[in-house]
Parts: sequence; C-alpha cells; structure tokens
Amino acid sequence: MTAGKFNSPVCPDMLAEEERSRFETDGYLAFERVLSSDEVDAGRRAIRELVERGYERDRVQVLGEQRPAEDSPGRQQFYIQYEPGTDRTAITLEKCEEHVRKLMWFVDEHPFFQYMVYEHPKIRMMLDTLLHPDAILFQEMMLVKPAHIGGERVWHQDDAYFAVKPLDAVLGMWVAFDDATPENGCMHMLPGGHKRGPLLQSHDVGCTIPADRLENASVTPVPLSAGGGMFLSGLVPHMTPANRTPYRRRAVQFHFRHPQSEIVTQAEYARLFAEVDGTPAACSSWQYRK
Repeated sequence: MTAGKFNSPVCPDMLAEEERSRFETDGYLAFERVLSSDEVDAGRRAIRELVERGYERDRVQVLGEQRPAEDSPGRQQFYIQYEPGTDRTAITLEKCEEHVRKLMWFVDEHPFFQYMVYEHPKIRMMLDTLLHPDAILFQEMMLVKPAHIGGERVWHQDDAYFAVKPLDAVLGMWVAFDDATPENGCMHMLPGGHKRGPLLQSHDVGCTIPADRLENASVTPVPLSAGGGMFLSGLVPHMTPANRTPYRRRAVQFHFRHPQSEIVTQAEYARLFAEVDGTPAACSSWQYRK
C-alpha cells in the first residue's frame, strides 16, 4: 500500500518478516504515515515553540560559532543553530524560524517529543522490533532546511559521530514534518552500504565520506510526505541535498543504542570504527591515522 505521490509503504502496526529482511538487506526502512496528520500539526506547533524558546533564552548560534557549554558531562543544553552567514542581530522573534538550521537536546523541553520517543505506538514498535524494547535514547537533533538557504548535508555514516560499541548497536530514526522531496532535501541512501562497514570520514564542517569511497554506488532518493519516517542502521551511508525551493523542510532525528552496548574512549573507537586495512575512519579519529 502506498500513500499519494510518494512511493514508500504506509507504516504498519507490526513489522512483517519481509520488512525485517529488507532492513537487514538495505540498512533502512522508510514508511509513510508514521505520524498522523494531527500529530504532524502538533509537532509543527512544538517546533515553533522550541525555536521561540531558544531565541528568547539566547540559546542560539550560527554554524561555525562555539557550541553552548554543557549542563553536565555527557549532556548538553538545548540550543538552536542558524544557517551559516546569518546575522543574529538582524533576526526578529517572528522571523527566527526562517533561518534555523537545527535544534539540539530538545526532547526534555517539550511533551510532544517525549510522547513521540517514549510512547508513540508505531515508533515504539519499530524500536522494539529493530533494536530492543529498552533501547536508550542518546542523541536528538531537529534538522530544518529553510527555504532557499538550507544547506547540503554531505555523505556520512551516523556511527562516525559516535563511540558506541558494537557498531551494529545504533538505530537512527528520521521523521519529516514537511513533505521531503529531492528538490528540498529528502534523504538519499546507499542501500546495502552498511555491509561495507566503516568508511573513511573527515571532519570539516561535518563528517564527509570521500568521493572515491562512493564510486559506482547506487544512490536512492527517499521522498516522504509530512509524517513519513525512516529507521536506519548507524552504518548505512546517506546524505540530504540543499534546499533551493521556497518551501521549508523540517525533520527530527533521534539515535538509540542497544541497552547492552557501551560508550568507549576515542582511542578504542578509532580501532573499532576502521576501514578494512585498519585505518581509523571516525570523524574524531584523525589524530590516530598514519
């Protein structure tokens, strides 16, 4: 069953064996209607409230500025980040959402996202089935591509940002709050790319897989309507292109880890997240490379 002009199936109440097999083969699953239309509307209101809250608390930065200080080790403060080149002093409260690049650490800030992560029946079913009923939320990010100026998110593997052992213990969730299309920055995937293991990644503005690691790769755009979502392995390569349309593309992204996984040191992760020849490949492991 499909929804509208988008090709992904409607999110089921339970995963069939065929869908579990496809996740193992492709490294991800994409579904329409993970959220209902009422939930999408509620989420959009929550996003606006969070943006205004961050603006009023001055928990804002422009990409490239120093990140706000941590509340405590392992946990950072809620903040919002604007697209590069934004003049913070020229932005009013009414217009601030038009310049937002992303929000971080927002689940505890709003009950809608607490419900989404901890209580939503379809999302909990996916987490229970694909990872574990006691999956641990350890990263949360809201990704906003403003109209006309939303930047590209280059090819990367999410595991390259983390230090979770073992590598297959991470599951990502990405949910759209606007129609996500190839023109405004929908997800682009390399199906089966997770089976190649860690790929070398540099860290400039963000983790970047070099072009020579992606030669002959079969790229698959995954457009989703508002309320659609994806569940993806921490090792599957993906990217989102820039938004050059007059329409915003809001989405939220969460990462969960298996309850029996562990966070390791950067030195240990450099040995673990490495290419076949042993070259450390994670974003933070450049100092361990030859």
